[in-house]
Amino acid sequence: MAILTYERGNAARPVGHAFLYFGSGNEVTATYIVVPPVIFDIGKYVPPLLASSLGSSGLLAQASFFPIPPVPEQFELAQLRRLADRRGDDILVDNTFASDPASLVTRVAEIGDAYANAYKESLDREPAPQLAAQSSNDNLEGLALLYSVLPEHERMEQIARRLGTLRYAVDGGDTSLVESTCAEMRAIGAYLPAIYRTSELIEAARRADPDAARLAQLYVERGYKLSAADQEGVPALDAEIESLERHHA
Repeated sequence: MAILTYERGNAARPVGHAFLYFGSGNEVTATYIVVPPVIFDIGKYVPPLLASSLGSSGLLAQASFFPIPPVPEQFELAQLRRLADRRGDDILVDNTFASDPASLVTRVAEIGDAYANAYKESLDREPAPQLAAQSSNDNLEGLALLYSVLPEHERMEQIARRLGTLRYAVDGGDTSLVESTCAEMRAIGAYLPAIYRTSELIEAARRADPDAARLAQLYVERGYKLSAADQEGVPALDAEIESLERHHA
């Protein structure tokens, strides 16, 4: 396999698209190597007449990278470097000098294959991105923003709606659903005053003991009364909540 010489770029983390040039001076012979992010069979898109001319030893013999153009062309080195900097390309250099197209094509194939393998290996070394977690965080931020402008009774309603989902997840042992629902409830509850005791509501609702469902419902009823400015009904609910909490302890 060819040894890669980088003029620009990180050998440990190829970007997947690179200028490759031969020679030195102001004018060099260059091509552009692309490692496609989506693997496909180029034979499906090549006319039969051209496919027969390429044959098993030509471009159709490999699809790990594509040289554009297949045979390197004359190019101004300063322009190549400027474009690479503008586009974020790697730059590969080969000191082998070959004037005939056949030798150049062979060398491009060797270097291109080595570059494609280096690119794949660098991807394999990287940890898988936490897309699901990022998406979940984005959703929670959007949820919090939405409910930050709603009145307190509507925020309380949204928490109450999620209570059923949370209890279903607890009863079914669905840990993932429990955590995601609790996160949503906390995002909404963050915009309610501390007197609503939403954190205690959520912690009670996620428990699996016999009193948990009743306790969570009492917290919800208490929240509804607070949002309706019904202060007189709150002490009785607080007394029942305290009784159930003592029983749990």
